Parts: sequence; C-alpha cells; structure tokens
Amino acid sequence: RGMYEMRSSSNLSILLGIDDISDAMRWVLGEQSVKTLRCSKMEDVIFSGTPGRRGMSCAEVTLTIDNKDRKLNFEGDTVAVTRRFYRSGDREYLINKASVRLKDIHELFMAWGATAIP
Repeated sequence: RGMYEMRSSSNLSILLGIDDISDAMRWVLGEQSVKTLRCSKMEDVIFSGTPGRRGMSCAEVTLTIDNKDRKLNFEGDTVAVTRRFYRSGDREYLINKASVRLKDIHELFMAWGATAIP
C-alpha cells in the first residue's frame, strides 16, 4: 500500500501508510477494540521511542471536519474531534477543545447518519 506524508502542527513530517490513517480515524472516533487497532493493549498506541528518540507520554489524534454546510448537528464551521490516551490509562475526548464524553462523539456522528462507529 502507498505511503502518505502528513505534517503535524509543529511542522514535523510524518509518513503514514493507509492502514495507519484508517486506524487513527477509527481510534479518534472511539474504537475500543485493541485487536481492531492491531495492538495487544491500548498503551501500544503511544509512541514508545527509538534508540535515538524518547517515547511519548500520550497519544493524540485530532480529526478536523469542514462543517460549513452544517451536515453535522454542530454550530460551527469547523468541528475538531480529539482523543487523547495517557500511559496512566487516563483518556480525554474533546470537540473543538471542549471536554466531552465518548457518547457525545458517537451521537454527533450518528445524527449525521454514520452507523459504523463502534
């Protein structure tokens, strides 16, 4: 499969395969099955480091959606859905930087007609 280059907000270049992008999309939308995410435990989504680079303390993915047409039942031209998972096991879900429950994310997309969200 092909590789895709993405840039992070800190202008770090990241190479991802299509499976990685698919996993990130599923994860930010609330996937709970580590098997589906190709992990043995949820902590595996956190970068563990390399000999030349320290590991991270959390994983974070943000999916930003253009909502100018108001297809999502949300008052805003942009909807940014974020999921964070910390090594401690703590987790956060956010919509436009406001803390929400996973259920709120599911409801946002269910109202849009998405039915494949876990």
